[in-house]
Amino acid sequence: MALLSSNSKWPTLPDYFHDWALVDVETSGLRPGRDRVLSLGVLTLDAHGRQTGEFSTLLNPGCDPGPVHVHGLTPARLAGAPIFEEVAPQVGALLSSRVLVAHNAQFDYDFLAHEFARVRSWGPVSRRLCTLALSRLVGPVTPDLKLGTLAAHYGVRQERAHDAQHDVAGPRRSHGCRTAGAKPVRVMPPSVVRTAARHRYPLVSRAAARVPPRPLPVRASPSLASPCR
Repeated sequence: MALLSSNSKWPTLPDYFHDWALVDVETSGLRPGRDRVLSLGVLTLDAHGRQTGEFSTLLNPGCDPGPVHVHGLTPARLAGAPIFEEVAPQVGALLSSRVLVAHNAQFDYDFLAHEFARVRSWGPVSRRLCTLALSRLVGPVTPDLKLGTLAAHYGVRQERAHDAQHDVAGPRRSHGCRTAGAKPVRVMPPSVVRTAARHRYPLVSRAAARVPPRPLPVRASPSLASPCR
């Protein structure tokens, strides 16, 4: 989503002085305690809106990937992917000390928190900003607030819906980032960002995630035909 403006400068207000981690996940279902992350994209920005890192990967969930007709992630595509435990340290490093930004951030945060809990770890997220909530405050004239609808409204080309590696670019532009060769964008009003970014969220413990105390299977073991649990 891009908010086009002739002003390409990143704001100098202290409300924006955060490091950011823009996140999108694709999952095997809608229940974080049962379903799994299949694809993950993370893009990091510094306090001046400059991109500092990027990571994306498919993930082998060790179970049926769910609605393939929605996300296109077939068992064959996921069979050779790493399990979350293998990428957890890298993902944790990207999220640590940054504000997590996502469209419907509750969804992405809950799934990531459960994935970290499954590997006996913590999701290092204490603050997040939801671009869906942000859009409700800004109030664009659109029939709905889906990421694809907002992208079209703000003139951002969305080539592949339900693709974590691609969708993470939508919140990047709505959030006010400018990348090489991209059109300049205008950031949201400071009061809106301040309200959203200051909200703190507790970490999810292993007990809260209801993860059974058993070791995860090795990478070659998961069966993509079995149901998630």
